[in-house]
Amino acid sequence: MPKEIDISDKPGFSYFITTPCEEWDALEYHEEWCASKHPINKATITLAIMRQLEWLMKEGSEEEKKEANRMFKQFKVYEAFVFHYSVRDIVTFFYVAVVAGITREYVPPVYGIRSALSQLRLKLPTGIRIRVAMEYVPLKSIHELAKEGVKAGGYIDDFWIKMDLERKINLQEIKVSAEVRKIQSDKCLIMNKRSLDVLKETVVEHNEASALLADFARDGQDVRKRRKQYHQLDGYTTPSPGSPMIHPLEEENPFVEEEDDKDIIIDDIPCEFSFKNGDPVDDLHVGETNVSLLFRNYQNQSLNIARDKGLFVESNVQEILSLSSILLLASNSYSNTMIDHFGLSLLDEIHQKFKSEQQIELDSNSETTFRKAVKMAMGGSRDDAIIWLCGKLSSEQSLRENLGFIILDCLRVLPSSKIRNEHSEITHYTNFLDRIMKGLFDDPDKHVVQWPNTALNESKTRKAEGRAKQPDFTTSIICQLQTSATLFVGEVSPPSKRGDVYKNCNDLIRLGVFMKDILDSSVDKGADIKVLGFQCVDYKVDYYTMDLVQGIYIMIHLGQMLVPASLKDMSSFVDDIELSLRVQDIFRKSYENFYPKLCNPGSLTKKATFKRETLCTPKFRQLISKKHDVNRSCPFWFGRF
Repeated sequence: MPKEIDISDKPGFSYFITTPCEEWDALEYHEEWCASKHPINKATITLAIMRQLEWLMKEGSEEEKKEANRMFKQFKVYEAFVFHYSVRDIVTFFYVAVVAGITREYVPPVYGIRSALSQLRLKLPTGIRIRVAMEYVPLKSIHELAKEGVKAGGYIDDFWIKMDLERKINLQEIKVSAEVRKIQSDKCLIMNKRSLDVLKETVVEHNEASALLADFARDGQDVRKRRKQYHQLDGYTTPSPGSPMIHPLEEENPFVEEEDDKDIIIDDIPCEFSFKNGDPVDDLHVGETNVSLLFRNYQNQSLNIARDKGLFVESNVQEILSLSSILLLASNSYSNTMIDHFGLSLLDEIHQKFKSEQQIELDSNSETTFRKAVKMAMGGSRDDAIIWLCGKLSSEQSLRENLGFIILDCLRVLPSSKIRNEHSEITHYTNFLDRIMKGLFDDPDKHVVQWPNTALNESKTRKAEGRAKQPDFTTSIICQLQTSATLFVGEVSPPSKRGDVYKNCNDLIRLGVFMKDILDSSVDKGADIKVLGFQCVDYKVDYYTMDLVQGIYIMIHLGQMLVPASLKDMSSFVDDIELSLRVQDIFRKSYENFYPKLCNPGSLTKKATFKRETLCTPKFRQLISKKHDVNRSCPFWFGRF
């Protein structure tokens, strides 16, 4: 076979190169053409194979010429019909076909026409004449002229019949799929209607029926914005088998955040809205640096960014919080705008100055005991480890004070290895976080841990319409057998949401505003406390504390703790016990300061004069772009690690 191929019809020629010449077959040629990406057209394939066979009969070896001639016999009818008919031949043929009602199933012999009209010699282009032949001459009639050159059952029309059948099957499948989608759509509409009917009945039975039904009538098409938490009067919700919300619909689930995909263009910030300098005597100084002045400049720069291109949730967490006078300090997680205004060294200096100074260390005996119990449980003797640790806890008070009961509970209920299935947010609360938070911050007679689905009372006082005011976690003081004030608040994202950068950044913003609301409420009652908060993403818990200092709500990152998902994670949890004990100590001091103020309210302290306004909902939403984009840079690296 010559190496250089100089023919114009290269598509399909690979068949002759890769197939032994004695096995050449027109049907296989068509099949290979079909497998390629070239257009499938009868006339195009026929014209290509004719030219390629002619080339092979001229340029190929003797064996190739012989086999090409054999294969060419399958198409020799075109010498008589296509390549020598004139325009008048074709016109006459069409006339006879139309008058006589000739169809593709039957074409009478018309070879005599050429002898009567051959003197005209007016030829149509070859491609057009092949298309005419392919439309009106059935391939089987062509094959009958060269049966000796075709394999059994290998007629080319079998190929086209199969192609037509496959097209019909595909078309039928498309029709069936469309019908199935229509049925599923109708089913969804019916189910939604039933869900709305159930929701109406539930709302009517509730003591707030009139107001809810009015809202229901105004917005009958948006189920997500009509969610109603089914709760007791004290705001604490406990699912029970008799509760109508024990199996809520997804649209009604109070643990699912509302999503708003609408993009908001920030173009209506008042020009006069700015942060102005006050009395320099009240400014905060760190060394010789006026931190208050730098912070006000930073706030005004955040306003300029909002007016210019908008503040994005993923990239501008600190800038958004600064508009509510919150200075968020987390080492190695500062935004570029913060660094430009303060500098890294000053930010770290402020962080260290206001970070809790108490140093609590886990005694060596407790650490050794806990690690031994974990090792016993992982070695296959879980029951022995539980019994052994119970004996230690009953005799050693230091173990009980250093989270010994939390360790015992984890040994009792955690699996040996982490379960791979991703679970829901409420499962994350109840199966993993609850035992840790209750062990650290719950005292049934003093303060109670809750996982509410209702608004935070401290946020209700501002009546901020539109912004969700339901934190995932609270720890509240018990006074007069009621939960009277909140000291600790938290936001949670389950493992399935660890890569949702927008949600996690938005949760951190919400956490900061919740903590500020709680701090403002405590200041109004004359208490001087530090408010605590945490954000849990996957199994990692980041602790924060907030204090009001000279008009700046300084929010400090205290550290990160790993919530154990299995016995294998218990060693890391033991490593983090010291951080948990420090947070617990801050919480207890705040409780001891706040509780007397609830029982005997006193006069306001000077701290009340430093309170600043929280950005209300309309402004808050104007300064936040609702467009989600996980590819935006995030200083907190949510979803990256």
